[in-house]
Amino acid sequence: MGELLTVIAGRESFVAGSEWVGSAQNPQDTAKWKLTVKRIEGNVFEGHLHVNPQHRGPEYSIEGEIQGAAIRFKMTSVLKAGQRKKQMSNFTAEGILLDKRLVANGNIATFGQKALPASIDLTAN
Repeated sequence: MGELLTVIAGRESFVAGSEWVGSAQNPQDTAKWKLTVKRIEGNVFEGHLHVNPQHRGPEYSIEGEIQGAAIRFKMTSVLKAGQRKKQMSNFTAEGILLDKRLVANGNIATFGQKALPASIDLTAN
């Protein structure tokens, strides 16, 4: 039963070195996201998020936690700045892992703006 839960919950796909691509959408904008899992220790992970990589957009460090199929993560620092009006100053997300898909709801704030709700949909590459 434990192996089945691991596969269904996406833990088999969400491993160090895995890449997840898709988008984040809020009421004002849609952005392409590429999340790379850098390290996993127990239920805690660290990673790298590249926003709009096709346009050399900003990059962020993230950290998060997985409990069963539930996942939550947040921005910890800016690695590479982008256009200030489009650059996130903060974000958090909570969602689920289903096989090779990560679906989450979050709050994304850009500089000088209040946080907006966002839908995040990523697929293991």
